[in-house]
Amino acid sequence: MFEVKASVKGYEVVSTGEIHAVECPIDFVVAGLKFRIAFKDDSSSQTSRYVSEIIDQTLVLNLYNFNNSLGEGVLEPLVIASTNGRNIAITFYVYSIKGPAGVGRRFSYAFLLAEQKNG
Repeated sequence: MFEVKASVKGYEVVSTGEIHAVECPIDFVVAGLKFRIAFKDDSSSQTSRYVSEIIDQTLVLNLYNFNNSLGEGVLEPLVIASTNGRNIAITFYVYSIKGPAGVGRRFSYAFLLAEQKNG
């Protein structure tokens, strides 16, 4: 057995995965931080976007109009927190499929840890 490490743009890749979810949020705990991905629709706009907020000590990343079957996401590291002078970031990609039980989503993600900040 051998260890494999990956990095991208100065960030260490600490966790990657894919989750399938139908009509529900996705919850993580990252370095003790409660973090939720919530899918929402905004009928006043067709544009996909994300907005973060804190609800009951949980960082919620609301993904509005992420309904594309061809997929869409954030491929540049999006900083969500910091720990011990290092930024924690996420990249993700979402594929959405409408089915009888509602909208199913394939959520691929990577959690990244930046190099130590100077100062």
